[in-house]
Amino acid sequence: MSDGTARCGMRPHRVRRVFAVNPTSASPTIAYQGEPGANSHIACERARPDHVPMAGATFEDVFAAVSDSTADLAMIPIENLTAGCVADIHYLLPASELHIVGEHFLLIHFGLLGVPGARIEDLRSVRSHIQALGQCRRMIRRLGLKPIVSSDTAGSAREVAEAGDPTQASLAPVLAAKIHGLDVLESDVEGAHNATRFVVLAREELRPPPGSHVVTTSSSEDWSEDLFFDVIEALHDLVARPRSRSWHEFDQHWDYQDFARTPGQAVYRWKVNELLARSEVPLRLADSGSDRGRLVHAPGDARDDLVRRALQSPEPKVRDLVDHAVAQFRGRDATFLAKREATKTLADVLEHRRRLLKDVLFQKDEDALFQIANHFEIRHINERQKGDYDPAFLDWIFWWYLATIELTDRLLDRQTGS
Repeated sequence: MSDGTARCGMRPHRVRRVFAVNPTSASPTIAYQGEPGANSHIACERARPDHVPMAGATFEDVFAAVSDSTADLAMIPIENLTAGCVADIHYLLPASELHIVGEHFLLIHFGLLGVPGARIEDLRSVRSHIQALGQCRRMIRRLGLKPIVSSDTAGSAREVAEAGDPTQASLAPVLAAKIHGLDVLESDVEGAHNATRFVVLAREELRPPPGSHVVTTSSSEDWSEDLFFDVIEALHDLVARPRSRSWHEFDQHWDYQDFARTPGQAVYRWKVNELLARSEVPLRLADSGSDRGRLVHAPGDARDDLVRRALQSPEPKVRDLVDHAVAQFRGRDATFLAKREATKTLADVLEHRRRLLKDVLFQKDEDALFQIANHFEIRHINERQKGDYDPAFLDWIFWWYLATIELTDRLLDRQTGS
């Protein structure tokens, strides 16, 4: 499954991203959550113009409508560019046993709607869903309006129409104005570009009839291992986790807000690394360092703890050099030359601390550290160097040097009494 589903933590689901409809249905219907005129309604009309939209009060109602054959398809939002995941869906969808048969991306636009004859200068309040109010907050502040939370954008348009009050307005799609007989006082009042990703659900995998033209979003030939890894890393930079929520009585669901990237990314790394550990992919998302969130070659043993400790060096300059060396050495595309440069950086750090090593180690032990760096094509490249060795030998040198740096960190802590 692509982007949003992985990003939002959905469990694996059977997906056939083929955009086809059941050719045997005489009058196909597509269910959506919300009132007529909602963005989900618009998504139905644009993605499935040959289906009759059918409104449902709650997401549970929409899933049930498809399951019991009341509706042929369902149009379900799963994530929004600014608000993040639609949390309830990722619990309902895996349990529904419905199949994803398509997707649709809808650019979100809101209009400022009022009763016929209403004027912007006479408005005192504006109604809408809490997320729509937040997205249009600049316009609300500019006009000095009092925001009133409604359970649904299209529902707020109905409420304004029923009230008949020219001082009240609604923030809703323009379609809601047509349905409820309202005037569009101002168009496209959203404060920033926004989009919602929808998926189309069906009871069965709907396959196109033989010989028909099928549009697919991608094929296996389009994907490579590097692209797959790039997607994993890109999603890490996008995920976030909600820190607050509020309950909506109308459609009986939690509305999640105040998304934070740091805890969301930590959960993402944990779950993705669990999956990678069960596979044959020898990579993990780094938990620390400048390459945090990048796929790296992680040993999966005590050396992982060694990296975390070494990245906490008390000397900022040493900490930066070790961070750079670790990222260079364990990168998923690290070459032998990159690993050699990383090892050379660690040798330079040890040179910086050579006097400390002399004070603690025997002279011959201290010399041995630099004999390897100076004679095995790490710090120098010439005819006297011994460069014909197995890459495993270079790995051993890197980890030996890193462990020695971490030892000197502890020695420095001891000297300062910390």
